[in-house]
Amino acid sequence: MANVNLTIDDNTRESLRILHQKLNFCGNIIRDYDDSFAKTGAKIGNTLRVRLPYQYTSATGATMATGTGADSIGTSTTLTVSTQRHIPMRFTSEEMTMDIDDMKSRHLEPAMAKLAAMLEYDGLNTVIDSVNQASVGTKVDFAAVMAGRQKLQNQLAPMDNRTALLDPQGMVDLVCLLYTSPSPRDKF
Repeated sequence: MANVNLTIDDNTRESLRILHQKLNFCGNIIRDYDDSFAKTGAKIGNTLRVRLPYQYTSATGATMATGTGADSIGTSTTLTVSTQRHIPMRFTSEEMTMDIDDMKSRHLEPAMAKLAAMLEYDGLNTVIDSVNQASVGTKVDFAAVMAGRQKLQNQLAPMDNRTALLDPQGMVDLVCLLYTSPSPRDKF
């Protein structure tokens, strides 16, 4: 039987699967599909057009008069792709055949862990100056999580797909708080 070596397609698919699993912040970013990229020859360069939600006004009265009301005008903003990250690797065909025993655990896992960390770093640095974030002090508590919810509510953000991103110590603080606080059911 002939040798069966991993192909570049196998490595790429497995790398993407591992990377997807390791992303925490980036995995929660809304990535709606824009069919303008599906057209042949529709290369856009390094800027993306991002659609913004429609903004409406309200009126008073029992009915809306014919011909009144605001037009629905779609707006967008541009996002410049300024960083392209990758993990350079080089293997000869001899190494792929003779030397690489376990490509996934020895090479792909650590490479994708590093790439995921750097993508998360870039993504978080992009939003770090956002006016719509809630910061906590040295210890995470429910008040800090609820302050984040309050900011989202005040900005009329949709109720679905909300996520609180906590560092490992923040997660420990919150879980310990859950297990050490008396349950409201204990009062009855």
